[in-house]
Amino acid sequence: MTFRGLRFVFLSLNTPPLTNNTWIYVPEKRFLFGRIQETALWEPSLAPEGKSGLILEIPCTQGDAVWEENLPSLAERCLADLKELGLDPGEQVLEVHDARTPEAYPVYHVGFERQVEVCLKAVAKAENLLSTGRQGLFRYNNMDHSLEMGRRAASFLQGTLSREAALDVARKDTPIE
Repeated sequence: MTFRGLRFVFLSLNTPPLTNNTWIYVPEKRFLFGRIQETALWEPSLAPEGKSGLILEIPCTQGDAVWEENLPSLAERCLADLKELGLDPGEQVLEVHDARTPEAYPVYHVGFERQVEVCLKAVAKAENLLSTGRQGLFRYNNMDHSLEMGRRAASFLQGTLSREAALDVARKDTPIE
């Protein structure tokens, strides 16, 4: 099974939020990042009063040019793209950090369902193990589902939720309550 990686660039800003949006999707290939998260709008406690932060998500593959690019150069490119989008933090950038996730999104190919089924059957044999999330199910699911899967997995491991109930949200098209 194959996954697409992400490189994150974190910008700590000495300014209130730049937008009114928690997430902004940037589908144009001319921009380096595909999504912008404004942390203070996602959860106010993630930024001090009057400050904010941006997380820029850059699709890449472990070992490619973006994965290996030095942070100052990558941050400069990101800031230029933000400026072009009208979200220029100017001189308000306090800190820049980055992180890499080599297996962020599943890459589907013909026949992947059978491979996933074999893996999940093997995992199901372990009574105290759950396979959830994008990596554990090899399925793209949204953040709400991922968080709920994690919450239910923790409840299962604490003994307050049955295995069946913990896995319920992992099934396709299961609404979150």
